[in-house]
Amino acid sequence: MKKIILTFAVCLFANLATAQNLDELRKAGLDAYNAKNYTLAFKTWLKAANLGHITSQSDVGTCYEFGEGVEKNIEKAMFWYQKAANHGNAIAQLRLGYLYEHGEGIEKDLFSAVKWYTKSAEQGNAEAMWRLGMTYFEEDDEKCVSWVTKSADKGYSEAQFWLGFMYENGDGVPVNESKAIYWYKKAASQGHKDAIEHLKQISE
Repeated sequence: MKKIILTFAVCLFANLATAQNLDELRKAGLDAYNAKNYTLAFKTWLKAANLGHITSQSDVGTCYEFGEGVEKNIEKAMFWYQKAANHGNAIAQLRLGYLYEHGEGIEKDLFSAVKWYTKSAEQGNAEAMWRLGMTYFEEDDEKCVSWVTKSADKGYSEAQFWLGFMYENGDGVPVNESKAIYWYKKAASQGHKDAIEHLKQISE
């Protein structure tokens, strides 16, 4: 019995050590990325990703999607995003939704886009909330306004701008200039150029 317990403890320690090492490897990749050494970042993340590190799998997907440190390849980006997304990574879920919505390198699939946006949004990802809401624009006012508002409340400037736009123009909500100005100001304070321009137009 003692031998079994000892073996279990050794295995548990080894797993914890491996997880810690992979976290450190991912951080080393992030340091390289922030230093604009994208090739080193990609190679470092790929090593961690192949060993099962979920965040690194998403990072590798990003490198392939945008051609950072490696030749752009949407098919490979999808492969790595899918791996990370299936384990609950919100960024990978967001990017899958985006690629499906816009058909970049793959066939457009709005159903899959909504599916992955929803999974990411339900984890609190503000950009996913906004993108999910906008898939319902002029289709389902209640869902659109609900998700865009949630995103705006979390400080996402694009959502704040669009919420202002909706209140200014009565899209999905009653026209309300004071609310439009409120949300435009929120977005403008973060440097959102369209929000700044709309505030100028309202004040003229």
